[in-house]
Order: sequence, then structure tokens, then C-alpha cells
Amino acid sequence: MTRTAYNRKSPEYRGYIESEQWKALSRGRKRAVGGRCEKCGKKSRVLHAHHRTYERFGAEQDGDIEVLCPGCHKKADRARKRAMKKRVERARFEARLDGWAIKVYGDRWERRKDRNAVEKEFKRWLKSKGLK
Repeated sequence: MTRTAYNRKSPEYRGYIESEQWKALSRGRKRAVGGRCEKCGKKSRVLHAHHRTYERFGAEQDGDIEVLCPGCHKKADRARKRAMKKRVERARFEARLDGWAIKVYGDRWERRKDRNAVEKEFKRWLKSKGLK
């Protein structure tokens, strides 16, 4: 699925979440856990099927979905959002590091230089320029 599938407002996301395929999967997971939240263990009449990951959105495997009470679902959504933000920040940092190292050491810098040492040097350079 495309990146927009993860946006709850996208037609692609809404279409799948409202589909019989998702409803059946959700019901089956809720039945399998006996009406209890998989995080806190609380018995609840209101349970949500939560995507641990969207990697296989639309073709989920059992481990991709967990059943949560509303409170645990909110916490899990926030945790997933924080983890995604960290991955994006790390990817951005890696791209900046690579661009800087290419300018300083050339195209094949990773073959000639110790990556950790170059990363430390890059961080010192960023600090000297007042950048993050």
C-alpha cells in the first residue's frame, strides 16, 4: 500500500478499515483474546484492533495486529508515532552525513573511512556551525 494508506483520513485507509476483510480480521482477533486487552489484560466490551505495523497493511499477519482497550490503543498509537518520527529523523541525519562525507572524503568514503569516526567528526562540524 502507499504511504497515504497510513493516513486515517485517506480514502485508501478508510476503504480498507470499512471493508469486510478488515472487519472479519478484527472480529477474529478480538474473539481470540477472549475480550481482554492484550496490553493491560483488562476485560472490556470495547476493544480495538490496533496495527502494530503498517508494513503489510491490507495483508496483515497475526503478529501485525493486537487487541487493545481504548486507553492502551491511544498509548500504542503515540508510541508508534514517536518511533516513526525517530526513524525519519535518523534517515534524515544519515542522508546529511552521507552528503557531508562525500564532499569531504569523496564518493566512496564508507570504503575508506571508519563510519563511527566520520559520524563523530560530522557531529562536531554540525556543533561548530550551530546546527543540529
